[in-house]
Amino acid sequence: MKVIDLTMISMLLRKKLVRAGIVELVDLAVLHKQPQRCFELSHETGVPLKRIHWMVSVALFHEIKGVGLNHSALLVKIGIDSIEKLAKSNPEELLIAMAESNIASPVIQLLPSLLAVELWVKDAKVLAESEPKNLMA
Repeated sequence: MKVIDLTMISMLLRKKLVRAGIVELVDLAVLHKQPQRCFELSHETGVPLKRIHWMVSVALFHEIKGVGLNHSALLVKIGIDSIEKLAKSNPEELLIAMAESNIASPVIQLLPSLLAVELWVKDAKVLAESEPKNLMA
């Protein structure tokens, strides 16, 4: 997916990212291993580092089947901002937290099923075992 198509962030921000060389969603996701590059990107674009970290966290979940961008945003909103944290999550507790957060401030129209969340956690465990530790977690 192209960064320019991410409607969850402003067009101005999308253009700044593209000018800085962040063209694909995967370009954002790999930054979770590059905290210095996140800092540099923040400096280059004028985007607060916290917002860069949020976008990187949302982008990370694109590797997990069934986790859309809005699901990713909700996961980050409840504190699951890395593959490692998702892998360590209890699916039932995660779904409850997602539901409670989404009621308070809606991000998605339809919550995933418990089976879907269980699969997310399972896939995250596989990814977490195959990747070095997230430096931002």
